[in-house]
Amino acid sequence: MKRFLPFFAAALICLPAAAGAQVFGSFTSAAIASEGEGGIFVMSGSNTFRAGVMSRYLITRRTDVGIQLGLDQRCEKNTYGGSLDLKLYIIGSESTIPLDLSVTGSVAHLRSDSYARNIFGIGFIVSGLLRSSGELRFEPYASINLMNTHFGKRPLCGTAPRKCWPCREDDWNTDTDTVLRAGFKLPVTNDMQLLAEVELNDDTAFGAALNIIF
Repeated sequence: MKRFLPFFAAALICLPAAAGAQVFGSFTSAAIASEGEGGIFVMSGSNTFRAGVMSRYLITRRTDVGIQLGLDQRCEKNTYGGSLDLKLYIIGSESTIPLDLSVTGSVAHLRSDSYARNIFGIGFIVSGLLRSSGELRFEPYASINLMNTHFGKRPLCGTAPRKCWPCREDDWNTDTDTVLRAGFKLPVTNDMQLLAEVELNDDTAFGAALNIIF
């Protein structure tokens, strides 16, 4: 783990000065990271495209922190930035309920030449580990996230349709969304995982990620 601390510090430094729950996508279950992990992700919908890098680090036995850096395209408008989230383990599968439950809190900053936005979020993730007779491990998860966006400067919408975010609202200063996500994590090897995810919001998006455990 120590050899990855410089990478962790660099990722924090790379976050904008004012960096919700996992803005670019969840791409994690409710379980806490074993020590350190990271990878790449992509998510796409009819008016949405996101891509970037992610990492997650163990802090305590019941807490980890995640970092996402990437591109967020909405209605052909590109913004770049990052998010930082803290995940707290509430209920473990070792309890009477065979599920994991975590709460997440996050902050993000995305900007472009046209506009900037700060995003604050809170969410809940529930997941469970399924095992086949052949020891294949399959971990489905679902999350609900409340995200509040504050625009740093007015969007330059031009000819964009009024229904096209962020130009759909008369009050462009703030926007609050409830985002639902569901997906699964599938181990490929002991150190590599594939994740697939669907996001339900104004625009349904589908994503995938490759995650490597340090």
